[in-house]
Amino acid sequence: MVRFFRNIGLLLLMPAVAWSQTNDGPYIRATATFSPCWSLVRNETYSYLTGELEYFPQPHLSLRGEGSYLAGMKDDLAFSYHLKHREDIFFGMAWHPLGDDHHLDPYLVLQTGFSRMQPVVNGFAHRNAVSPLQTAGIGASYYFSKYFHFFANVRWVGGEYLGDAPQKIGLYEIRGAAGLGFHLTRQAFKHSD
Repeated sequence: MVRFFRNIGLLLLMPAVAWSQTNDGPYIRATATFSPCWSLVRNETYSYLTGELEYFPQPHLSLRGEGSYLAGMKDDLAFSYHLKHREDIFFGMAWHPLGDDHHLDPYLVLQTGFSRMQPVVNGFAHRNAVSPLQTAGIGASYYFSKYFHFFANVRWVGGEYLGDAPQKIGLYEIRGAAGLGFHLTRQAFKHSD
């Protein structure tokens, strides 16, 4: 699984290195954080280890890849199932209305992806299954130095487990994330002749 995330990251990074533009806005942005999550279906909270990689082909548009791993959960014992493990991968884009001429960068995100998860229902572990997901959210980054920025975002994630569980398992939740991110500007890729 680590190899898969590494290969996806390299695929997203290759076009960024090959194409440089003239303005100084963020070119590649990366974050890693723990993301709290609140289920909209059950009375439970999760914690994900989340990483994002974002590439800006234009000042107002970015392409985003994201991976998350279920790091922990606190579930309501009134329900008869819990998740043994879950990994999510998302791909999509974000619209940045202010472009790259500002320190503050608000954005809207639309992504699609998939989740690989294994539920345990009434003590029985069901098979791993891959289920489609979609997400929409808002966020903002504040660029305060040449390489680092603060970020915060919140989003809705939706989908359903498509495996062999005897009951429908909804994957509808609200996720949040905040922290310190790393970025490179287009100037970092220019070569002096």
